[in-house]
Amino acid sequence: MRHLKGFVLGSITTVMLMGANEDHKDREGRSFFWAMVQKESSHSPNPPAGDEGKAVGPLQIWPITVKDVNRIGKLRGWPITYTLEDRNDLWMSLDMFYLYQSHYAAYYKDWSAEGMAKRWNGGPNGHTQASTEEYWGEVEDLLTK
Repeated sequence: MRHLKGFVLGSITTVMLMGANEDHKDREGRSFFWAMVQKESSHSPNPPAGDEGKAVGPLQIWPITVKDVNRIGKLRGWPITYTLEDRNDLWMSLDMFYLYQSHYAAYYKDWSAEGMAKRWNGGPNGHTQASTEEYWGEVEDLLTK
């Protein structure tokens, strides 16, 4: 049942992310989310853990991000509490990605693909960090290919 919920929520959030803003799509209609998965794991079904084993799954999610997403979910009455194992599931990762992005994008009033990519790479205030510029350039390249 847990994974069915994740699948349903993942499907809903995919539609939301893919259709929320034209800036999140490339010329062929692929979503920003899929560009992020390509950047983080090359769409590998079993990507190796990155950042010395701390980042796991298709979106290379850190434990601190799972903790933050659960905090955000609790504030919103979200029906799932995520586990570290959920980072390996594409749909559960999508749910976590959506919660994280929607929370910080609303907080900073910045729904741009650039802002979201930089926050994913550099944390909640990653959009202000020069260290996230190269990461954003790589994501942007994936969106414009």
